[in-house]
Amino acid sequence: MWRCGDPETFRWRLSIARIDRAGPFSAFPQHQRRIALLDGGPLELAWADGRAMTVAPRLKAHRLPDGEPPVAALGEAPALVANLIHVPEVEAELIPRPLVGSMVFFDQRDTDWLILMLSGEAEFRIGGRHQWLGSGHALHLAGDGSEGRGVLEGGGEVVLARVRGTDVLTRRDV
Repeated sequence: MWRCGDPETFRWRLSIARIDRAGPFSAFPQHQRRIALLDGGPLELAWADGRAMTVAPRLKAHRLPDGEPPVAALGEAPALVANLIHVPEVEAELIPRPLVGSMVFFDQRDTDWLILMLSGEAEFRIGGRHQWLGSGHALHLAGDGSEGRGVLEGGGEVVLARVRGTDVLTRRDV
């Protein structure tokens, strides 16, 4: 899990969760949630007021409605999902996608990126620095507007979180 802020009053967090049985999602009052299916499923979500959502296809981000958390029902297999949870004052985007070749990231003030390699490998270059990423590795880019642009080059699958209006990121492994 990666988060900005302490465990109880975080501004945003990104986690990868395995859902292996039906049941209610955790409640995060005063937070918004984005979710994407990474593997398995299908995953069906239902709310007490009759709303329903299928979290599919794989690598497509969905924004969950605010308010009460949904109840999950599984299809044929457990589901692996990415969860981006944030306060409304933070502008956040969850972008799971294949990585084929190069992606450019612009260093913008007050914009952070979290790059999580799901599979494959890549190299991130910014200025004179190089960072190799393999499956399961993550890289946090804290935007201060001083570095120009960075390039992620490689192949595999990534989960990107773009967050604007943040503080310093802290990381905690769960």
